[in-house]
Amino acid sequence: MTFDNKIYDSQIINGSLKKVVKGTAIVFFGTLISTFLIFLGRVLIIRYWSVDDYGVFSLCLAVLYMFSLIAGLGLRRGSIRNIAYVRGQRQYDKISDFISISLFFSTLAAVLIGLSVFFSADFIALKIFKDGSYILPLKIFSIGIPVYTLIDMFVSFFRGYDDIRPTVIFKFLLINVLFPLSIGIVVFYKLSFIYVFYGYICSIVITLLCVFSYVLKHKYFTSVKFSFKSIISPTSKGLLVFSLPLLGLAMLTNIIFWTDNFMIELFKTSVEVGYYNAANPLAQLLTFPLISLMFIYIPIITGLYSKGQHNEMNRNFVILSKWLFLTSFPIFAVLFLFPGECISYLFGVEYLPATLALRILSIGYIFNNLFGLCTHTLLAIGKTKFIMYASISAAVINIVLNTWLIPIYGINGAAFASVGAMLAINIVTAIKLYYLIHAHPVVKNLIKPVISSSVVIGLIYFVVQNYMYNIFLLFLLFLVFCIVVIGLVILSKSLDKEDLHIIQVIGDKIGFRPKRIEKLLKKFI
Repeated sequence: MTFDNKIYDSQIINGSLKKVVKGTAIVFFGTLISTFLIFLGRVLIIRYWSVDDYGVFSLCLAVLYMFSLIAGLGLRRGSIRNIAYVRGQRQYDKISDFISISLFFSTLAAVLIGLSVFFSADFIALKIFKDGSYILPLKIFSIGIPVYTLIDMFVSFFRGYDDIRPTVIFKFLLINVLFPLSIGIVVFYKLSFIYVFYGYICSIVITLLCVFSYVLKHKYFTSVKFSFKSIISPTSKGLLVFSLPLLGLAMLTNIIFWTDNFMIELFKTSVEVGYYNAANPLAQLLTFPLISLMFIYIPIITGLYSKGQHNEMNRNFVILSKWLFLTSFPIFAVLFLFPGECISYLFGVEYLPATLALRILSIGYIFNNLFGLCTHTLLAIGKTKFIMYASISAAVINIVLNTWLIPIYGINGAAFASVGAMLAINIVTAIKLYYLIHAHPVVKNLIKPVISSSVVIGLIYFVVQNYMYNIFLLFLLFLVFCIVVIGLVILSKSLDKEDLHIIQVIGDKIGFRPKRIEKLLKKFI
């Protein structure tokens, strides 16, 4: 490679990293606010109703999310990837067909599934969950299945254009602002618990109406023509063949997040479901960096792949995987070392039975952050069938382990099952990606700061473990862990040139670019 080519490659890498970092920053802060609002809603339920009621709500919410996901038929991820791909190829005329096909099939599936859940609510509640209190909540949430599916599809079209703002505005913020407000109204007027379910449905219906209004006015869709001819076209078949395997990947994620709830209810009670839904949302805090990055990573990496810029793909993957793991490591340290304190401060001491489950789940999620981009890079390459087979295998592992472990170990068994499934899918996809493009996330500049940070954080834990009296001290300790990780990344000389560029982009974004610090950091590359 000539010197000019190296400069050109560096410009491409830096340019794509810049787009990823800017998009990720938007999603990260949106997700952060969203999570606070979600916790606010959950805390309101926990404070004003019983653990059993919280368990019923969590399980019915799982039904809504799971069936909305199935109704999407994998077209959500498929449309993101394909819109991004044809944009890279400048085949803009295909975008209208992708949108028409995705909306038709996902809406049809969502309506049919919603009706099925509504009319089978009695059977699901009495024969599967063996609890009649689920009947009316299931019927209410069945109405939300087509509504939530359409929200998902519309914001996905924007992601195909590298635009994640609608996702943040509508899916992350608006729904999660409206829902706590609806709970507040229920509490203020002292209404029964069933109105919490009506409140959630009102929240997503209002959100969908706002999405419709936004779509009709946006420049991306002014030239889009919805055509029923496209539904029977070769493009339709191609999109479905590409997208349906992605349903396996989406189902795996859903199975890990939600099937535990179904099987805990099946083998135990809704009280245990309530306990588990104190541990799982806390552990999912570790997914912040991955979720934030995933929304913009897939279309940008797909664009690089469509242009044949494979070296740039590889380098983006390695650098961003390192950032994913290191940014989530301080959160992992707090959740793993102080699980009881996290649960009792946020949910109350009655949820302390979930302590060990939180510790187990945090291990699975931090491992998932390390290898999480492997699956999304394979998606960009187009290996959807492999992703489907790997996902189905991991889902089977999850179900088998749940069936074996939950009757013996309860919610801790469910946590072990989730971790087992995550390990399986990540190991398999990491091996496949290395075979295809020789990329892997476990590099020297990641190993050095992780080992040194683990040692220092371990020493801090043994000193302060008996002094975590309130949540403010816990937050202070989190900040200390962040400083430790950042400091040891620098001192161990684990920075890459691309890392400095990312820091510069972040500095530009927040309006802070100290030249002296940049010069100092260059000495540690």
